[in-house]
Amino acid sequence: MFDESMRMPFIVCCPETVTPGSTNGWLINNTDFAPTMLALAGATVPAAMQGRSFAAALNGEPKPKDWRTSTYYRYWMHLAHNLQVPGHFGVRSERYKLIFFYGCRPDGSEQTPVAWEFYDLQEDPFEMHNLYGDAQYKSIIDALKVELRQTRTKLNETDAKYPQIQAIIDRHW
Repeated sequence: MFDESMRMPFIVCCPETVTPGSTNGWLINNTDFAPTMLALAGATVPAAMQGRSFAAALNGEPKPKDWRTSTYYRYWMHLAHNLQVPGHFGVRSERYKLIFFYGCRPDGSEQTPVAWEFYDLQEDPFEMHNLYGDAQYKSIIDALKVELRQTRTKLNETDAKYPQIQAIIDRHW
């Protein structure tokens, strides 16, 4: 969930619409790509489709007041490939990032240590200092945990089908 793995380049060449060299700071995720392409093509975005069009950002319009303030991330591939990254999920806002490493496969096998990580991206943009235990951030962490739980429920991203993972979450929440 570190920015190096979350960030996805998105390059657009459309001189009639997009100002060359422009960038924006909206929190956009990969689920927004399909709704954006449909909107740009003039098609209707299905209500059931996850994500939201960011075509307005391409046009240089200001971010809508109801645009997301955080984005959810989940890495299911516990210790897969040569990267050996443990299973985790979390939420990232413009300033903060909260990650929970539950550390096992869906069947509960290949466990690794369970851990929470929290970063203040304004003070630590390279995510070098885990501030999860810092009392100064307790209220922010508590609020992000509430948001994380609500987001997981909204996206039907709970682990009810994976009791081994759910037990770890319940024990460490």
